[in-house]
Amino acid sequence: MNLLLTRYCFQLLFLIWPATGAFCQVINYSPAASAALRDSIRNSRWDAGGEVSKYSFRYMSEFFPVAMINKSTRPLSLPSAPLKGLDTMLIQAGEQRIEFEAYLKSLHTVSFIVVHKGTVVYERYFSMLPGDKHTLQSVTKVITATLISQLVSENKIVLNKPIEAYIPELKGTDWQGITVQQILDMRSGMDIQSLDIASGPYRLRLRSGLTVFGHSN
Repeated sequence: MNLLLTRYCFQLLFLIWPATGAFCQVINYSPAASAALRDSIRNSRWDAGGEVSKYSFRYMSEFFPVAMINKSTRPLSLPSAPLKGLDTMLIQAGEQRIEFEAYLKSLHTVSFIVVHKGTVVYERYFSMLPGDKHTLQSVTKVITATLISQLVSENKIVLNKPIEAYIPELKGTDWQGITVQQILDMRSGMDIQSLDIASGPYRLRLRSGLTVFGHSN
């Protein structure tokens, strides 16, 4: 599968989208339920939280253009040795103590993985499947920072240089003069509302944020 980066490159990744009302995790949607959710998303917001966001994040390609990150031809495969007792480990949640898995479900957690010393010790999928094309969003920041760190170690990028030295298309825009380091620190000072979303540099961020991890059959 192409979920390699989310499953095996980070020590812990979990996606939480709280919602109000009675708790229910849905894996397979009926045609009627899918149609109702799509109508709700088109008429309101795709990131409103709860069941709406769980559906839109899982099926982002139904609403926006997306790009696929294909897996390596030689993917790293980590061993799996489930650690017994994690599901029933008690968690203090407010004034009550509940079991760990029940706690994750109460938060509408989509998926949860724990990697300890190179071994997968806990892996659960509550409202998605392992091969689903879940939207990448802010995980992009971690991947970008990791790749740039590698390029810095290879002397291919200098952090205090302005971004237009590496992306010439940004020369003459409001991004000119902002350093790579400032962007990595999320201290660029940019106000996205002042940008031309349809044709300006913001599109680079939009495309990046909507990238999904895919699954090849």
